[in-house]
Amino acid sequence: MQESVSCSHSSKALGPIYLLVLFAAAYNLARVERWALVDGTRLATVVGGLLLIYAASRLIGQQPPSILTRIEFEDFPETATQRLGLSEPV
Repeated sequence: MQESVSCSHSSKALGPIYLLVLFAAAYNLARVERWALVDGTRLATVVGGLLLIYAASRLIGQQPPSILTRIEFEDFPETATQRLGLSEPV
């Protein structure tokens, strides 16, 4: 009989934590929206800030990958793979 793998953390505790984070994020977004809708200048400031964040995230995403992501490691195969003869060059 096999034993099931136990989870290293309590997933039941994560639900209320996520719910509190959701409420905090919604509350703060509503505060920013309420502040921005008072005046057209404030609205333009918020929209401009969001556009700057979007442009910065696009620029960060276009950077070439680091050297660590381009290195290909050729590790030795496991012993079971060697026993099956799967490590021979094709």
